[in-house]
Parts: sequence; structure tokens; C-alpha cells
Amino acid sequence: MRTRSLALLASAALATAAAACSSDDNDSTNADNDTVATTVETTDGDSGSDNSTDDTELDERLDAAADALRAGDFSRMLDLLELSGISDEIEGREVTILAPTDEAFDALSSDELEDLATNPTKIDDIIKRHILDELLSYDELKELTEVTTMSDETLTVEVDGDEVRVGGALVTPPEDDAVSGEPGQEVAVFGIDTVLLESS
Repeated sequence: MRTRSLALLASAALATAAAACSSDDNDSTNADNDTVATTVETTDGDSGSDNSTDDTELDERLDAAADALRAGDFSRMLDLLELSGISDEIEGREVTILAPTDEAFDALSSDELEDLATNPTKIDDIIKRHILDELLSYDELKELTEVTTMSDETLTVEVDGDEVRVGGALVTPPEDDAVSGEPGQEVAVFGIDTVLLESS
């Protein structure tokens, strides 16, 4: 089920990229993307699965975080969390999620989307790169020079006036107090403007 879901997500991402291409190269881009999508989907041999179970499981384990992602401009990140099964790994742990906006995902190039589509396991890697293995408030984040992700990568923290960047991505303070990283919470959610494809 998981491989099938990842394949469907990758196919959808490629379709989004294809739609954004200019009409001049639309035919060739669609052909390339169709080839990639077909290759990924055939790894499972089934389609049309229902993600409602994954959605329910994520809601039960990470209610506040899921609500914050759903309410904000983070639908792609929520989709990835639901499909990755990472909620099992962070259940009971205090973590900080760096959530790229939908606009950040839209900014990925066709090559980057194709790389994800042909390497579905990279989705887990990307998710873990966006989860810090500790609960941090925005003010606590500003005091650090680096943070460690669930993938054991180190990301640099840079502060310039009111701007805070992690791994080069601009961080937005959480609007929802329920995921602000205050003591007693399990999950903090900060928006970022870039998908962290590689460690920085």
C-alpha cells in the first residue's frame, strides 16, 4: 500500500509540473513525465487506493500538527507525512516539523520531481530531513547555530535581524499556539519557503 501511495503522489507531482510547463514544450514534457509516472506506478501493480486510513492514523497521533498543516499552506507536506508512515516513528517523541509551503513544492524543477518519482524511498529521506529531533520554540531556534534532523543530518541556523533560516530556508513562526513549541507540547510546526532536498 505504501509503495502504491508514494507512486501516486509522485505521479501527481509530475502532473503538476507538466501543467506548469509552457505550451511550446508541453508535448515532450508530458511524454517524459508520463513515462516516469508509469515506471513508478508499476512497482506496485495496483492503483486507486484510499488514503483515508493513513489520514485517520496521522490525525490520531498528531492532531495539533495535522490541524496546523491543514489550516495553513502546507497540504503537500501533510500528504507526504500521511504517505510516509513517519508518524509511527515520531509518536511519543518531541519534534519540530519544518514544513515547506505548497509554493515551495511548486518551485521544484521537473528534474527534481522526476528524481523523487523514480526514487520513492527518497520521500522518507526528505520527510526526516524536515523533522528536528527536539521540540523548539521559535525563540529557542533563534538561539541555536545548528540543529539535528531525524535523518541525523546537521542543518545550520542563521539569524539576520528578524529573519531566521535553517539549512538556507526562511523560517516562519507558527501561527497556531498549539504547535508553537512551548513546554508540554509534543510537536512544533514552523513554515519554511524551500524544500530541503540536501543537507546544508
